[in-house]
Amino acid sequence: MLLASHWHPDGRSQVTIPHFHVGGTLGGIPFAKLYAPTGPITLLDVLRFAIVELGVEPRRGDWREVLDAAAGEAPR
Repeated sequence: MLLASHWHPDGRSQVTIPHFHVGGTLGGIPFAKLYAPTGPITLLDVLRFAIVELGVEPRRGDWREVLDAAAGEAPR
């Protein structure tokens, strides 16, 4: 696991806020066991991250406009 995003407000964990885990250990600290807080992350955020940051090839040329419209944003 490199990065895992979690949000389980009704689960058994004491951590009920949106958070992520980073894989690996640095300086003896097991980061995968730490809860790094985040805000809520939407599917639109994940899609934009995959396309922009990870280089995933979008299926549509107008993907920015589609994601912006779905998020209720003005065109960029």
